[in-house]
Amino acid sequence: MLERAGSVVADWTPCTSPQGFDLSAEPDGNYTFRVRSRDEADNVGAPVSYEYELDRVAPGAPEFTDSPGALGNDTTPRWAFTAEAGALEECRLVSGAGTGRPWEPCADERSHDLGLERDGTYSLVVRATDRAGNTGPLASSHYRLDATAPDAPAITDDPGARGRDRRVSWAFTGEPAATFQCRLARGSTILDGWTSCAGRARFDLADTEPGEHTFRVRSRDEAGNLGPAARSDYELLASRERPDPAPDDEPPPGDGPRGNGDQPPTSPNPTPGAPLTPAPAAPVGDAPASGASADPSPSAENGSEPPKPRRNRQREPDRERDAAGGIPLDDGGTPGAGPAPEGAPDDGEGLGQGLVGALGDAARWVGRNLDKTGFPLLLVLLVAGYMAVQNRLDRRDPKLALAPVHADKDLEFLPPTPWRRCSRFPDPVNT
Repeated sequence: MLERAGSVVADWTPCTSPQGFDLSAEPDGNYTFRVRSRDEADNVGAPVSYEYELDRVAPGAPEFTDSPGALGNDTTPRWAFTAEAGALEECRLVSGAGTGRPWEPCADERSHDLGLERDGTYSLVVRATDRAGNTGPLASSHYRLDATAPDAPAITDDPGARGRDRRVSWAFTGEPAATFQCRLARGSTILDGWTSCAGRARFDLADTEPGEHTFRVRSRDEAGNLGPAARSDYELLASRERPDPAPDDEPPPGDGPRGNGDQPPTSPNPTPGAPLTPAPAAPVGDAPASGASADPSPSAENGSEPPKPRRNRQREPDRERDAAGGIPLDDGGTPGAGPAPEGAPDDGEGLGQGLVGALGDAARWVGRNLDKTGFPLLLVLLVAGYMAVQNRLDRRDPKLALAPVHADKDLEFLPPTPWRRCSRFPDPVNT
């Protein structure tokens, strides 16, 4: 006999082993099969029963409760899922190329080691089979593995290798959909740590000391991979303003006049190789007698003929007139100056020392003002001033001064005429 939930499906009938029933028209449920025996004396024994559950409905697809996400760089992704109670769960990992691993039993969660696998898309497929042997539909979760770091960003704009600009910026590009991080350091000091930036990073160096500054930028892709950093160096130069000197700073050589105590001692006898100071002109009335030389110059003493520049003859009447009028002549033949006091510094030497100091200051000034707009004009003025001072020094140099030449007061300065010997000047030197 066959019963279902107390209802008789098939009543007691003679049967032999084995005995079967067609339940295709019956609903799913718990069925009870009973069997008993009867002997020849018609004695009926106690029945024996067996339970049978008819289940022709497959379980539902498992449901994922956790997954590594659609994209990641984790080479050991993990999934969690649930299925019909009592059902057998089986898992299988399939790559994007269609190849996969065999079915393996799994219980509520599963992880796979992808350390040796290539970047790509992987799918975990799960199925459940109930106790009746019905296998349900498949459930899958897709995961794209990207364990490759992005390339370093490309810096497309920078403030240059060096400069005085304290508001600087860098522009950069990188992998699409990537995020960027920027950092700025001065030497080993981090001025601005790794912070998010996009497209262009700007920095204000107003409170930063001059020196080498290093900008770095790196990118992180959608999978979380952090790439190498790109680097750009910028040397911040000092400002153009000259700092005020400290009170205890000593002026450099050549800055300011020197006193007599700073002058080297003078000697009445010139040393070998030193310039000679021309002797003062003798009065006209003290001209030497006939047969004597009027100019006791070294050239006359050693027997050589002295030079006879024409301009010296033209200047002689003025010299005689100044001497006759009582205008004193200095040692170099300059009217009105008078002889220099003993031990006083020579004007040419003082001017030379002042010029050296001025040129030192000018050189330092030029070094600080190379990039100013008016520098070319200032440089021209500096050269012109140098030439003017040098011209004055040349005129005061005893070696370059005009040597005194004595001429007759009755000598007329007319256009050149043929040379002739004068009776009052038997010496050829004064002809």
